[in-house]
Amino acid sequence: MRMKNKKLLLERIDDTDEVDGVIYTEDQRHKSFKGKIVAIDEEDCGYEIGDVVVFSEFAGEEVFIEDKKYLIIDSESVWGIL
Repeated sequence: MRMKNKKLLLERIDDTDEVDGVIYTEDQRHKSFKGKIVAIDEEDCGYEIGDVVVFSEFAGEEVFIEDKKYLIIDSESVWGIL
């Protein structure tokens, strides 16, 4: 897939379902703000496919591609690379 306009396609990395012995349900869990880049735009925007990034809580739009959930965000919404 090719992205346009300095967008990144991320596969969200979910935090663990268990923290300090407490198991959280889907509704109780906090959303993760980490994701692995699976596609980037053609321009050199400083990111590479496979980078794991931390991004803003309200960044992007969730999309489904071939029944898999992804997140499309602006590259400016990335806070850092892990």
